[in-house]
Amino acid sequence: MTDRIFIALTLFMSILLMGILGGTVNAVALQRAEEQRLQAVTADLRARLEIDLRVGLSLTDNERAQTMLENAVAQTALLESVEIDSAEGKVLYSSDRGLQGQAVPASWRDAMRANAAGWRVSSKGEHSIGTALRDAAGQIAGYLVSTHQADQGEDAVTLPMPVFWIALAAALLYLVASRLTERLQNDSQDATSVIEEARSELERVNREANRIAGLET
Repeated sequence: MTDRIFIALTLFMSILLMGILGGTVNAVALQRAEEQRLQAVTADLRARLEIDLRVGLSLTDNERAQTMLENAVAQTALLESVEIDSAEGKVLYSSDRGLQGQAVPASWRDAMRANAAGWRVSSKGEHSIGTALRDAAGQIAGYLVSTHQADQGEDAVTLPMPVFWIALAAALLYLVASRLTERLQNDSQDATSVIEEARSELERVNREANRIAGLET
């Protein structure tokens, strides 16, 4: 019985580990796909905005910029928000329209001064990446700032409940099957023993009958 319980527990843990591994691999793959999409969307936004700048359309006069930002957020699950800020640190356009006209956070202004070409600020589980937008003369006209969720830590693994129940069911089925097999084997042994006893009894009766018949003769 102890061996069967050990095997059942081993089976249970094996299925759990396989489920965790499969779920982790799938989550990582989805995360990488979203990151690639985020990079592609922000690169496209930057290219389109800089094309407008190079033909003489300033950021403040770019009427389609607001729609571009809102569409980008709607199409990218990982993207929390995206905005266009002036070089002085004022929000010109934002996917969150309530931020327009406000000053950017102090940590962003510090990052702008420290690295004007591009910067990154992490806060409260989010990453904000600022990319310089340059005009035809190569001067910084403003920043495209995208904010996305921070990556989940490697230890933040969530086991899907169906995997747990499948593993538990497999372990219980193994125990039930083992018990039934043992009972069938015992029943088979009991039946064989009864048959042997009956056969021995028949042989004894037959010998006794022959002895009696011999005596009578």
